[in-house]
Amino acid sequence: MARPPEWFKRLTIPLADKIVYASGAYVSTKSTLNDLSSTLIVFDGEPGGAADERLLEFARAIRPMTSPGLDLIRVGGPTDGGYVMADPLAAGGAISIGVGSDVSWDHEVGARGIPIALFDHTVRKLPAHVPNGTFYRLGIGSAHGSKTQPLDQLLMIAGFTGREDLMLKMDVEGAEWAALTQPGLADLQPFAQIVLELHGIAGLKDERSAEPVLAAVEHLTKNHVPVHVHANNYDELVRFGNWWFPNAIELSLVRRDILTDAQPAVTMRSDLDAPCDPRVTEIDLTALTRL
Repeated sequence: MARPPEWFKRLTIPLADKIVYASGAYVSTKSTLNDLSSTLIVFDGEPGGAADERLLEFARAIRPMTSPGLDLIRVGGPTDGGYVMADPLAAGGAISIGVGSDVSWDHEVGARGIPIALFDHTVRKLPAHVPNGTFYRLGIGSAHGSKTQPLDQLLMIAGFTGREDLMLKMDVEGAEWAALTQPGLADLQPFAQIVLELHGIAGLKDERSAEPVLAAVEHLTKNHVPVHVHANNYDELVRFGNWWFPNAIELSLVRRDILTDAQPAVTMRSDLDAPCDPRVTEIDLTALTRL
């Protein structure tokens, strides 16, 4: 029997994925597993091997912190595209990397009078108007290229070089690891606040693929403090050894010199969260507060 041509494979495989994703069985099965997340995502007992040990290191690094003067708000849409941030939301400029089809965060930031530079080399134009926004058809990468540039170059293109009152939003579907572990490392000091999605956390299972994940998180938390973590329920729950964790999360950070008297949060601000996929139940990350 002849094999189907490559163009047919490219057509039918995404279509099959869409059919499965839209099915009631998919939603029900995924919600059932997510409903068990409060018992699956625990860090009790001993690690079940090297993968668990790397997961524990990662989880401790992203454990949310708080302080007496910290107030949190939601910025952006009610589902995927909205992020939890520290209030007041004031900045001299914002960098948004990874536009996609949702600019609700960008719109709210721009509507507050904050100049915002939007970068995405995978779309031709913005899906909607963004007040005070300027779009560049460029992405972030670990090296200079025709379509991607390192973070310091994106800052220069946006005209924000030399400022230390900026905000950074990044949702680049896995490209964040290389961008945050490039030679010389991207300087994050200009950003008072950072919100980003971290994808492919299952890479912690393998020692080699875990290296950029742990290096990126170490770099992120060197001068910034995690203040909120939310699981992206579009992705899946992953088993490492004895322990489970979501494959993708949304992480909010505040620069250390701004968040004074930081201490570990004892509760998760789930009242500010919304499911990225509204059809599927949320993933419970309360275990992070018990590390």
